Amino acid sequence: MKLGVSNTLDELIEATVTAQHQRLLGSKTGRAILKRLGYEPTREQARSKDIPIQIRDRIKIPPLPRNMNPNFHEGRRKARAEALQSRYTGRQDVAYTDAAEYKSKAAHTAVAVRGDGGLIACCTVLGVETVEAEEVSIALAISQKGIRVVISDSKTL
Repeated sequence: MKLGVSNTLDELIEATVTAQHQRLLGSKTGRAILKRLGYEPTREQARSKDIPIQIRDRIKIPPLPRNMNPNFHEGRRKARAEALQSRYTGRQDVAYTDAAEYKSKAAHTAVAVRGDGGLIACCTVLGVETVEAEEVSIALAISQKGIRVVISDSKTL
């Protein structure tokens, strides 16, 4: 306590375990690890659901190119963005999605826009992590009639 630390070791351990548990709940692999360790996530904890096979078979997700670190490969990232832009510019069946955390409240905004910046759909999502807000933004895009291509910067989906 002389160092200004106000939490006990047990409290710090509990906080760390809880944080890791919540992080693992965010992915299918993480939930499988928890299950192997004997932790069964409750319905409330496991928000993400698998996409039904009949829908998943219709979705094509190309792998992300390697060596795209924003700190070391700025030129490569710019070239990739320009290639995507030239391929999809002017198409009305393309949506661009993103999500961001509000600074002022425990919420995220999820948005889907057209290539010209025109709004397709947006919403505010309360009590979720950024990865879940990214999922919402993609869901907003694919729920719109005529959208066949969704471009997202999310690396966790």
